[in-house]
Amino acid sequence: MPCNDRPYDKALATITILAPPGFTTLSNGTADSVTLDWDGSQIRAYRYTSAEPISTYLMVAIASRYAVLERSYPSRDSVRTIPLRLYLWQSDLLSYADNAAWMLAMTEEMMRTYEQHYRPYPFGSYGQALLYPYFMGAMEHQTMTTHHRNALIQRWETVIAHELAHHWLGDLVTCATWNDLWLNEGGATYSERLWLEYAYGDSVARRYFAARRDRDYFRADGARSQPPVYNTSGTNLFNTGTTYVKAGWIYHMMRTMLGDSTFFGLLRSYFDRFAYQSLETEDLVRFCQQRVPAPLVPWRTFFDQWVYAVGHPILHADLLSIEETARGYHVRVRIAQVQDSSAFLPVYVVPLQLRLREYWSGGAYDTTVLLSQREHVVTLEVPFLPRTLELDPDDAILCQKDSSALVLSVEAETSPEDIRVFPHPCTRGQPLTVWLPPTWNAATVRLWTSDGRLAFQTTTSSELSSIESASLAPGLYMLEVAAHQRISRQRVIILP
Repeated sequence: MPCNDRPYDKALATITILAPPGFTTLSNGTADSVTLDWDGSQIRAYRYTSAEPISTYLMVAIASRYAVLERSYPSRDSVRTIPLRLYLWQSDLLSYADNAAWMLAMTEEMMRTYEQHYRPYPFGSYGQALLYPYFMGAMEHQTMTTHHRNALIQRWETVIAHELAHHWLGDLVTCATWNDLWLNEGGATYSERLWLEYAYGDSVARRYFAARRDRDYFRADGARSQPPVYNTSGTNLFNTGTTYVKAGWIYHMMRTMLGDSTFFGLLRSYFDRFAYQSLETEDLVRFCQQRVPAPLVPWRTFFDQWVYAVGHPILHADLLSIEETARGYHVRVRIAQVQDSSAFLPVYVVPLQLRLREYWSGGAYDTTVLLSQREHVVTLEVPFLPRTLELDPDDAILCQKDSSALVLSVEAETSPEDIRVFPHPCTRGQPLTVWLPPTWNAATVRLWTSDGRLAFQTTTSSELSSIESASLAPGLYMLEVAAHQRISRQRVIILP
């Protein structure tokens, strides 16, 4: 189709499709007229008019012998009912009727999710047409998404979510140049995570987004071959790792930095301000600076390091000291950014969450520090003896970590000689007695099987604690005694 292939050039459009009887035609907007016997034959002319401005790359013209399924969605604006239509071949409707019903139901729930977080659906209808053969997976044509037929057959849930989300992030507000494509694709990719979070919970959404990061962005070389998100070359324009996944993480980091209320409020204002327009990345920078003038990371720094530069931080932590105080423990750790500065930026300014876990109860203490240097010494006052330190435990930033957790206090484990067990080995049926030093009052005594199951537990304030062994199977056990930030472990054998 001859067109001005520049996404900033939006216009109202009228598209006419000629098709013989029996064919369903589809395009953007609504069919406002049909001309029968257009040229004196049986060819018919279907004219479609878009009520909203559209970029040429979002236009579409389709004709096939489709069946159609339809349901109505009551918009959150309490004014409109949005027709949701699925166009598929009759053979697929017969073979995959359950999948077709599922696809429409999913679409309705996804629209409800996006309306809740973004704004009411910005167009008058939403259609999805299945194609085959189709060299693409899907395309977010304004009001009429096209999908590969496998979206129905294989239930491509996140693809369906992605293309619907584009009607806010891509169709309502469109990249002005192809350099700004990350605005569209990153927003729709992050919307996949948003849908999974709504439908299945945050843990599922986190695992999905982390897997996309590891597979498509980090890849085998730790993202060293990845271009920047902005101003990618033509051959790299649709680079999954950067234009989609890293760009999606940029939206995620905006959310975790701002918090849900501010982030989604910012997005809703963004949609209102730039509705049915195109914008460049710098337009977004200025908008963020105006709406949220004092984020944890200044917007100029945020966009320069994540959008215009390559790479991400690689984090490493070392324990410097841990001392008991009257109120708990004084912990000093050094956090370093160890990424190769010849490949990535030497320093990324990021708010980093730290999580310290208690030695034996599993309790946690969270805090956030702003990293702005290559090395950063952090001093923490913790109300318990910490066992481990986790960096970015909730995957709030795009980073790599040397290890998932830094062990802080292995030395806190008390020598087994402080706790006495008799008789040992113990014959099944005999009472197994545990002697505790006087300072170990109010201790918790646990007995674990060799495969990690809890076989016995009690809390005692006495120096002697008795375990009935009659109910224990012969074998090897681990006796664990914990009290006053101390813990002791030793092996125990139960004989037949």
